[in-house]
Amino acid sequence: MISLLKIQKWMAVNNKDVLLINRTDEFLSEYIAPYAERLQWLTKFSGSAGRAIIEKNKAYIYVDGRYTNQVKQEVDKNFFEIKHLKEYWTKLEKYKKEKKIIALDESLHSINEVNKLEEIFKFSKSSLSFLESNPIDFFWKDQPKFPNSLAFLHEEKYAGDKTINKIKKIQYKIKQDSIDYYLLNTLDSIAWKNKENINQNSEATIIDSINQIIEDLDAGKIRVAEKINNEWVTHQYIKKAIMLSFRIHGMEALSGPYSSWYDKAHLLKGKTAGWNKEDFEKAGFRMVPNSPVRKGSYIAKNVVLMPCFINTGAYIDSGTMMDTFSRAGSCCQIGKNCHISAGSGVGGVLEPAQALPTIIEDNVFLGAMSEVVEGVIVGEGSVISMGMYIGQSTKIVDRKSGEITYGKIPSYSVIVPGSLPDKNNPSAPSLSCAVIIKKVDEKTRSKTSINDLLRD
Repeated sequence: MISLLKIQKWMAVNNKDVLLINRTDEFLSEYIAPYAERLQWLTKFSGSAGRAIIEKNKAYIYVDGRYTNQVKQEVDKNFFEIKHLKEYWTKLEKYKKEKKIIALDESLHSINEVNKLEEIFKFSKSSLSFLESNPIDFFWKDQPKFPNSLAFLHEEKYAGDKTINKIKKIQYKIKQDSIDYYLLNTLDSIAWKNKENINQNSEATIIDSINQIIEDLDAGKIRVAEKINNEWVTHQYIKKAIMLSFRIHGMEALSGPYSSWYDKAHLLKGKTAGWNKEDFEKAGFRMVPNSPVRKGSYIAKNVVLMPCFINTGAYIDSGTMMDTFSRAGSCCQIGKNCHISAGSGVGGVLEPAQALPTIIEDNVFLGAMSEVVEGVIVGEGSVISMGMYIGQSTKIVDRKSGEITYGKIPSYSVIVPGSLPDKNNPSAPSLSCAVIIKKVDEKTRSKTSINDLLRD
């Protein structure tokens, strides 16, 4: 473990007794870009939640129960002692009685965590050292670059007028009013900065702005994520507005023939409450009884909703079938002509705001009792066998090439469940993975039955 030895040598040279490593980025995301995978660079652990405590002569990695088997396969136990995540703060408490300098990159810790650390070591022999730069970034020579994307302009049919015309109107107005500078921001962004104080009694303009975003989501005028220049982009302001909507609406009760319900007022009655035949004909989708579809979700024409659950912020495109007891989580995006089979689920990713939601592109078949979660993208035309579970830490193995990837199913892939043995310990339990058994072109996919594709 050369990476660990380099860090421990740096600690000795810089007089640091303990180094705290948190798997996140400066936005405190759970789903992070490759440049921020510092914990993985140091330990080889690829799960989406973990921490490490590095001492000069010893190292610990902390994960929760989801990753018990995975961490044992990926991390060398000769260098790292594996612990449960709940023991992390207990370990830090023990340093109070020792004279240690505990270093951390505070940009990778929340304000609450920093406050907690300062409280722990306030009257102790140990002290905190906040680093100006992360030592891992210095030693990680092939560290991926920070992802940048270009700003883009909405088409005029969506924006209402050309950008240059809008700018000229604003400039004319501020000149008239003898204003030197005009800071332009959306009301929902201002509200997000002050979210702890947003409630039912907030300014009417803020409440109206948030409610309008929910209405626009419901009508399909906007969506949480969309494909721009062949890349999926998350519109953070929409996710923020959804989260803020829970603050501006109180709880209400609703009585029914066999039960009563208690939920936030704007979501309690659902998207189609009070609709008549004409409303459904105008919307153009079919919805059988006992299909909870929450306000703020969009259902396109020719969609069929069997008894299923659609959460707020979800987008279900035209021609898709949501089969019996299937689920579309908050903000997930499901494309055209998909079949989401009985009992299967597409996970929701509402927070953090910058995280990409789970995305099912056009013409995808998701087999019965399968789950796609944690912002995974399933490429167009793919076929997912029944009983699959695919999250960000699931290894996606191309059986033909042996390549292992994470987080995205390539377009027109045929996926079945598989398992991978532990190379270091063949007698240990194998871990589940998703296996690409073949890739087909669009023409073959359209002419071949699902059962034939899944046969090897």
